[in-house]
Amino acid sequence: MDPAKRDPDFKGMTDGAAWVHVLGFILCGFLLISMAILPVSATRRTFLNIILLVGIMLLELGFIIPLARQPEQCHNAITPNDMNTSTTCAFSGAFAAFGGMTLVTWILIRAFFMHLQIVWDITPTKYHFLGANIAAWTVTIGLVSAVLAHAGVSFRFGGYCHVNHTGSIPTYWAWLLAFGGLAFVLQLLTFAYCIKVYLQAALLRAPTHALSNSAASSDGTGTGTGTGTTTDPAAARKNSAAAFSAQSRTRARAARAAARRVRQVLQLQWRSLAIVALAIFTTAFVCVVFIVLDNKQEKLALTNTEASVPWITCMILTRDNERCLGETGPIVISQRITVATLFDGFG
Repeated sequence: MDPAKRDPDFKGMTDGAAWVHVLGFILCGFLLISMAILPVSATRRTFLNIILLVGIMLLELGFIIPLARQPEQCHNAITPNDMNTSTTCAFSGAFAAFGGMTLVTWILIRAFFMHLQIVWDITPTKYHFLGANIAAWTVTIGLVSAVLAHAGVSFRFGGYCHVNHTGSIPTYWAWLLAFGGLAFVLQLLTFAYCIKVYLQAALLRAPTHALSNSAASSDGTGTGTGTGTTTDPAAARKNSAAAFSAQSRTRARAARAAARRVRQVLQLQWRSLAIVALAIFTTAFVCVVFIVLDNKQEKLALTNTEASVPWITCMILTRDNERCLGETGPIVISQRITVATLFDGFG
């Protein structure tokens, strides 16, 4: 194993993150039980809520299994165990990868259905959900199988297995980031539509009142010829203003109706919108850590050998892992960022 990762405090921090996932697993299980027992009016359960809870619990099993078994991390002095040498690593890493992909895939579907409902006034039917299930599970199973076959999982963070870096970007991380980014775009479009509807309702209300008052004030000022035809310019202007006012009132009523519909949907679905926003932020954070920083540090360690000299010199002279940990800063991701990804939920 890499001596740079043998900080005695690191195991305590990673185990602390795992215990947080244990608590999360219990809470998600409680929510699922309450949804099964209580009526729909009390829980507002939907298929999308249930499947997201299942995805979270699958992800958390990736931390609970190794926490319970405390497997051996090292295959030999310099090589960590992986899915081929440790059954615990294989199952826990697969659960973490499958749960993470399930969660992000269904977050995208939730954002898409929300966009259809709010922007296009299309309520998803059972056929929409059937198609979503076929697409989501096919994509999830296919991508997770690909990443396990081409990249694999190993003990990368203490006693917890995760996807290896080599080969994981095209089979896992790129898709995870793409799904999260698409969900973010749909979320932005939905919010932009909500803002447009409310502004339109507010702006049309004031001109309508002004035109109504103008038409009312002009009533009685025009004169007729008594022959049944309107030839007075004042009367013509009054009729034109009345017609335009009626059209404006019609547009205002339509805008207010749209605003009421959007407001009703938001009142029912604001929790879902918050979940989507949080999941998108989490996905972006984890992808930045694993794709950008991990790749940057790996290239730095291979190309800029001068950055590794202080740590190598310290290890040769002292052979003390703890004393030399302070020299690893330029060549490895900081432990604070690593532990943050574990607490974040997708680590």
